[in-house]
Amino acid sequence: MFPTKSFPKLWHVGTMDTTHKRNGSFEGAGLSVSTHPEAWRRIARGHVTGPTWILTKPGNKFLDHYRLTEAQSTEIAKWAVQNGYAETATLYRVSHYDDELESEVYTDYHTREEAEYEADEESPIKEIVGGLVGTDSLHERTRTDASPVMVADLLSTLYAEDVLGLDGVWWNDKLSPEAYSAPRGVIFQSKVKEWSFVKKVDESAQSTVTLYHVCLTRSLPRILENGLAPRIGPRSKRRGEKKPAIYFFPDLETLDDALSNWLGDEFSESAKLALLKVQIPHGVEVKSDVEYERHIHEPVPPDHITVLTRDIDSFEF
Repeated sequence: MFPTKSFPKLWHVGTMDTTHKRNGSFEGAGLSVSTHPEAWRRIARGHVTGPTWILTKPGNKFLDHYRLTEAQSTEIAKWAVQNGYAETATLYRVSHYDDELESEVYTDYHTREEAEYEADEESPIKEIVGGLVGTDSLHERTRTDASPVMVADLLSTLYAEDVLGLDGVWWNDKLSPEAYSAPRGVIFQSKVKEWSFVKKVDESAQSTVTLYHVCLTRSLPRILENGLAPRIGPRSKRRGEKKPAIYFFPDLETLDDALSNWLGDEFSESAKLALLKVQIPHGVEVKSDVEYERHIHEPVPPDHITVLTRDIDSFEF
């Protein structure tokens, strides 16, 4: 049985008319969706723009692409070749370890010359015999050039639609906007009409919860560029926490008290700290396990962040 995944709701940014979708999307020609729309606004600035829509459909099912077994991937490949969407060929793979994603990543090329041009001295080139390349039929149907690294993803969308009759495909990528990564999916054009959708209100206008966050001053350029992303930091690891989060103080008085006590012990004496005022986006749930702390599990975009000081030692509470 092919692995599937369902969602109580999903989000789409931009027009609901899939005929206006730009060519070259990694998800193909359908409606791109995510569980983290604001992360995708930052990752694909200039491409992911417009209103945010909330989509729902009872009993929806998506092919869970990353949980496909080797046998299932082989079945999809055979179907694609038989139906003229792919051909077998020898490819050349360049791989490297991505520190941000904490995993091995790779790109496949049609020729060894292309691979050698892109590879650095430490990246080995692996010959992939019997790899898959997309045909014109795949290019036309998915509205992409179907580069080798995209072919398996795109073929799974066609198989899920034509053979399995599902709503779409889901790629459970790591939430790491600074590494241009976030969970993503696609709803097939033939299935969009079965979904209900409503436009989400302007989040920036609805930001009503103000909290305060302390960070290392040296981290400010990254934060002001990409925003705050949930993570499991050293203190969270010591507490045995399993779910990435962003932690805040509810007010400046509580923060000042923490700096004089336990928070000051979390940083070295030479560490320079900055203080941020954060407007929590509307719709993000703020949680609290203790009275002096708040946390969320969603990213915060840069335009919701104000730097109160780059040197907290000089700040007057």
